[in-house]
Amino acid sequence: MPNINRIRVNNVKYNNGTQFYDDFNMNFQGKNALYDLANGGGKSVLMLLLLQNIIPNCTLDEKQPIEKLFRTSEGSTVIHSLIEWNLDDYHVEHLGYQYMTTGFCAKKAKESSDEAREKNEEVKNTAAIEYFNYCVFYRDYNDNDIRNLPLVKDRERITYKGLRKYLTELSQSNTSPIMVKI
Repeated sequence: MPNINRIRVNNVKYNNGTQFYDDFNMNFQGKNALYDLANGGGKSVLMLLLLQNIIPNCTLDEKQPIEKLFRTSEGSTVIHSLIEWNLDDYHVEHLGYQYMTTGFCAKKAKESSDEAREKNEEVKNTAAIEYFNYCVFYRDYNDNDIRNLPLVKDRERITYKGLRKYLTELSQSNTSPIMVKI
C-alpha cells in the first residue's frame, strides 16, 4: 500500500488572512507523524487541504468548506496542496516509478458582472472555486518532484493558468523521465 513520503502546502491564507502556509513542507518518509499546534493554529486547514488531493472539494465540516479560504479580499488567491506517495513494489517493478505526487490547485472562480449585480449583501461572503487535480509519477527526486515543482520562482507565485500550462507541457514532453496526468 502506498504511504506518504512528503507533503507541501503553498500560498494558503486563512483566518481572514491573518495566518498562512507560505510554502510549508513536511517529510514523513512513510512513517507516522504528530503535528502539534495550539487551537486555531491551522491543523484542520492543513487536513482539509491535504484531503483535496484525494476527494476534491470535500469538507471536514459544513461550516468550513474549501471555498472559505477565498471569501474575503484578505483570503487566498491561488492555493496548492501536494502529497508525495512512496509507491508499492508492484508499481516500481511494473511501471518503473518509485513516487507519485498528487496535487490540487484552486482559485476563486470569476463570476460575471450580471451575477455579481444580482447578488445581495448577504451572499457577498461566499465564493465558488475553480480547481484541478494532477498526478506526477517519477523514479527519483528531480526538478518536478514535490519539493522542486516550481510553485514559486524568484518570490513570484505561479498562477493557476501558469501551473496548468506548465503541467500540460510537461505531460507532452517525451524527454522527461516522468509521467504527468491532469
